[in-house]
Formats: sequence, structure tokens, C-alpha cells
Amino acid sequence: MKAGNIDAAVELSHQTNTLPEITGRVCPQDRLCEGACTIRDEHGAVTIGNIERYISDQALAKGWRPDLSHVTKVDKRVAIIGAGPAGLACADVLTRNGVGVTVYDRHPEIGGLLTFGIPSFKLDKSLLARRREIFSAMGIHFELNCEVGKDVSLDSLLEQYDAVFVGVALTVP
Repeated sequence: MKAGNIDAAVELSHQTNTLPEITGRVCPQDRLCEGACTIRDEHGAVTIGNIERYISDQALAKGWRPDLSHVTKVDKRVAIIGAGPAGLACADVLTRNGVGVTVYDRHPEIGGLLTFGIPSFKLDKSLLARRREIFSAMGIHFELNCEVGKDVSLDSLLEQYDAVFVGVALTVP
């Protein structure tokens, strides 16, 4: 980042974080990462949240999309139940490894608690809309407004896919 190479910085950031533009805004870095920073006492903590946010904002403003040109498609398909952070991270990693992915969620948008639990003044929902565009361009398919167990059966998914990842939140009716 010091050299000003935002493209390299954003690719590096995405090696360990599927949603850096989100985590840079909503994660409690001061208590977690920055609080445990090993250089904090001598030099001050690395302000990782601000760095993630800056890199992501700059890259997205330039129209960044992940480079998947090196990815070799494999003959595997995975259904992911739940379009919250866990399901999206799973979809991202699998897609970057050549696996075909379809994400099922009962809600009309991706994000789970990020979309429906965090108020807009804390997390601008356009970030999630942009992330959905990026994921779709990567080849991730979304079946939204589709509740597994009601609109499609788990048995059907198990028959159609090589694996099923369940990443749903606990909800109380």
C-alpha cells in the first residue's frame, strides 16, 4: 500500500477476508485485532479496520473485480444454504478454487444479519449490493426468496450437488 499499488493491496486483502469493505466498517477491531496487536505497546496498533476500508473503497471506486483468470474449473458443484457472512465466504473460497456454487437464501437480498440486522447509518447497504454484483460476476449464482425445506427440499439439493454447506443463523419465529 505504501507504494500506492491498490490493485495488489486489494488482492492481498481478499486472500484472508471475503468482505473487507464490510469488516473495515463494522468489526470491533479496537477490541479484537488492534487490541491484540503485537507491536501496539512499542509503536501503536496497526489500524487494520481503517486500512481494510481504505483499500477496499479505493479499489471498488476504480471498478475492481477479482482476477480469476488463473482458476481452473473443477467438475464439482456445491449448494450453500444461507447468504450471510459464512455462506458468502464459503461461496467466495469455493469459486476461487473452481467449484460451481449456488447460494440459497429465504431473504430477498444477500448479507443475512449484515443486511437485516445492522442499521443503514452503521453499514451502507449499497456495499452489499455492490458485493452481490461482484459475486455474480465471479459466477456465483443466487437463489433468493427461496427457503430450503419449503421452496426446495434438502434432499433435492443433496441429489443435485456434490456437497451442501449449511450456513444459516439461528432465528426465532
